[in-house]
Amino acid sequence: MALARYGTCGVIDETVTAGDIMVPAEAILLQENYDHDPKDEKSVPFYMSKPCAADSGLHAVLMHNFQACFGDKAVHGTGLNATCDTFYVGQGRKLTTFRDSCPNLLELIKSKYPKHQTLEMEMYCV
Repeated sequence: MALARYGTCGVIDETVTAGDIMVPAEAILLQENYDHDPKDEKSVPFYMSKPCAADSGLHAVLMHNFQACFGDKAVHGTGLNATCDTFYVGQGRKLTTFRDSCPNLLELIKSKYPKHQTLEMEMYCV
């Protein structure tokens, strides 16, 4: 059995245009650190996993089918997706009225993983 989720929360790669289809080649997990203490400089608000490659067979089938339907220019298949274990850790908001311990989240991910293209605010497990 294979499960593919269509539709993510956001694309952060400025070279991608609205309506393009992303089929990430790998993904990372952002996991909230529930013990995070903002007063402790050594404390981190979340953990970032190592990249996990997509299933190559499923990735190839999705790429082929999407390119057949939408054309090569509208389908991207080399980037990295970040998925989060909670709604909050994936926001990266810079508002003082919203609890967020990591307002520079996107910059941190991009600095470690330059191929980062998409971000989800939650993950789903089967």
